[in-house]
Amino acid sequence: HILTVDAASGKASQITSIKVFDVSMPVWSPDGKNIAFVTNRSEDPDLDPDSVDIFGVPARGGRARKSPTPIGFKWNLSFSPDGALLAGAEHGFAYVWDVATGKAVHTLIGRYFALDFSPDGETLALGSFYGPVILWDVATEAQEGILDDHGMVLLTLAYSPDGSTLAAGYHDDTVLLWDTATGALLHQMDNAVWRGMVVSSLAFSPDGKMLVSGSSKGIA
Repeated sequence: HILTVDAASGKASQITSIKVFDVSMPVWSPDGKNIAFVTNRSEDPDLDPDSVDIFGVPARGGRARKSPTPIGFKWNLSFSPDGALLAGAEHGFAYVWDVATGKAVHTLIGRYFALDFSPDGETLALGSFYGPVILWDVATEAQEGILDDHGMVLLTLAYSPDGSTLAAGYHDDTVLLWDTATGALLHQMDNAVWRGMVVSSLAFSPDGKMLVSGSSKGIA
C-alpha cells in the first residue's frame, strides 16, 4: 500500500487499497495533489512480472486511475517540474511520457535504472546499473555531461532544490554528491550507520541543507 505521513504529527494515512503486494515507486506530482506509482495488477504477479502499469491517485486518497502508458516493467518515476512529463525506466530503456496522453515523447537506449528531472526541467539525469550518470538535455536530446562511474549498481538519483547538486545512491550503501556545473565529486558518504543497507531512495529537504536516504531494510 501507499501511505502518506503528516510531518508534524507523524500520523500515517493509507491512500490505496490494492490486493497485490508490489505497489512501488511512489512519486508526488509537482503540485502535490497526486501521487504516481507503479503496480502489477495481474492475477499472479510472480508468473507475469512484466505486467506493470503506472497509476495515479489523489494525495488525499480516492480512486487510483491507470495511466495510458504501455504495459511493461517500470522502475523509478520522475515528474518534470511543470507536471507535463513523466520519466521512467523500463527494461533498461528510459522513457519520457506526456502525462496527458501517455505517449512516449522520448526514448533513450541504455541500461538505465535511476533517473531524475532537474528543478528547471531542462535536464534529465540518468543512471545505469554499472555505468556513469548521464546528464541529458530534454529539449535537444543531447548529452550534456557524464559524471564519474562508481562501479556499483546505481539505484536512485535526486537533484537538490537549486539544481546545483546531484545525489546518487548505490547498492553498496554509498551515497555520492556531485556538482552539476563542473561534474566534480563533492562528497562520498558511506557512514557506518547504514552499513550493509542498499540505498534505495533519496530526497533533499526544501532548503537543500539535508538529504534523507531510504534503505532496503526499511530504515531512513
